[in-house]
Amino acid sequence: MKKTFLGLSLITTFSSVHALEYSTTEIQALHGWKYKLGLEERSLATLEHSSGWDYGMNFGFIDATEPFKKKPDRNYYSELYTWLSYKKTTHQKEAKWGVFDDVLFGIGWQGDDAGFRAHLAGPSITLNLPNFEYAMFNLFAYQDQKNYDVTYSPSFAWSYPFSISNVPLKFRGFFTFTGKNGDYTWNISTQPQLLWDIGKQFFHKENTLMTGVELQMYRNKYGNKDVHEFNPQLMVTYVF
Repeated sequence: MKKTFLGLSLITTFSSVHALEYSTTEIQALHGWKYKLGLEERSLATLEHSSGWDYGMNFGFIDATEPFKKKPDRNYYSELYTWLSYKKTTHQKEAKWGVFDDVLFGIGWQGDDAGFRAHLAGPSITLNLPNFEYAMFNLFAYQDQKNYDVTYSPSFAWSYPFSISNVPLKFRGFFTFTGKNGDYTWNISTQPQLLWDIGKQFFHKENTLMTGVELQMYRNKYGNKDVHEFNPQLMVTYVF
């Protein structure tokens, strides 16, 4: 995964050449059970980064499954994306389009340490939804480097903070559908998270330390027909 670390470094370095609007890095630790592919019980560490710059924004992460074990139990998976913003490139940051916030064009890369590679490109829309931290819809073309077939992969990502009886919570996650691609059938993946903002509750530091549950759900996981998963994962995350 040297290329992944290089990619994350390039995103950070490229963004630093321009004025950063924001930069967020997050470390997550998760543990779950009853997986159908790979180890039945496993731990996962995730390093995630997002940033906004003069003409767009970036997002990337690397997952390390069982990072302290040896192969074949240990493995890595990563995704990297960058977008160009219509509002930013045309200097219309203050423009108001109702529920639509911005139109972007993005490119992406997915890969793991077993040789899987995929490339994505297409339009995206950010939305102005009441009380949401963010809401984004992507309509990407998707090409698996192994099959060289091009399919489609729409996705939606969101983050919604709320509170119950003065307990600060956050509901966030993503939903992705990928069409049939070569020998692989269509598949759905979604990972909603319900988090308790401990940092805000006890230390008056919002969006720093959170804990909760992630539901990892797959339909035809990774394009493998009839491989379905529903796995609750305990998680803790630190944001800086």
